[in-house]
Amino acid sequence: MVDALKQIHRLLRPGGRLVDIHPTDDTHDILVRLGSSEHLAGWLREANDYLDYRQATDALHQAVSLGYFKLTRQREFFYEYCADSVDSLKEYLAENWKGSTVDDRVAASVEELMRSLEPNQMCVLRVPVFIARLKALPLPAAESG
Repeated sequence: MVDALKQIHRLLRPGGRLVDIHPTDDTHDILVRLGSSEHLAGWLREANDYLDYRQATDALHQAVSLGYFKLTRQREFFYEYCADSVDSLKEYLAENWKGSTVDDRVAASVEELMRSLEPNQMCVLRVPVFIARLKALPLPAAESG
């Protein structure tokens, strides 16, 4: 991943900007929203236990420490995928998030919570996301020329 950041660096002029956005390696909560209340049903299962996200963050920090970029701003936020049912969420994941699943125990918990009489309800996947703005620095002397 650091090699990819080095290639991006070569495409940017000194002072050019890179915005990196990727999920963090914190658990991705599966919630049931009933009216104004939220109930944790479990977590998204990732085939590689969120390793890709941890590696992306590590690569970014390594590219900064090697002098390719200066980190000018960073923060974390939550992105939510909302579905009418756990089955709809599972379908979305199967089509768009290879290697991510809702295990049977979590699905059963969602279904139990959604048996509520509350008419305003949904299944929510809450994903913690890292965003950073980086400034391309002049090439390190060892790699210029």
